[in-house]
Amino acid sequence: MRKLTIPLIASLTLAVSAAWARDKPSFDALDKNNDNRLSRAEYAGTAPSKVKARKDADPGFNRLDRNNDGYLSRAEASRNPYLIERFNAADKNDDGRLNRAEYLATMTRKDVRSGVAKLEQRREQRSAAAGTTRQPSLP
Repeated sequence: MRKLTIPLIASLTLAVSAAWARDKPSFDALDKNNDNRLSRAEYAGTAPSKVKARKDADPGFNRLDRNNDGYLSRAEASRNPYLIERFNAADKNDDGRLNRAEYLATMTRKDVRSGVAKLEQRREQRSAAAGTTRQPSLP
């Protein structure tokens, strides 16, 4: 019986692996908004339209770059309120358009700021829950 069990388990494992590999969706099929990133909703197979959009969600570089030239004009960037407010500062080489690196640098600063703000908010919530107040630090 044991001699039969090991090959049977091995063959079932191979069959399941082959079926999974055959039916596994490609990255491009999962990336519904073509931003070369998988959101949690895309990874889970939920269409982005069915997911409640965050009010601060920004379209990515690829969605903003309508003509696919690898640059964001001022008109293309206008679809992102945060980006259009900082367009001149983001345009480091003053060519009137943003390349991917300039875009990412600006949006990374936004992400860092929001992360720090969330961290501070959590610290304040923990302090309030513990009944302690945060003492100001001395310089």
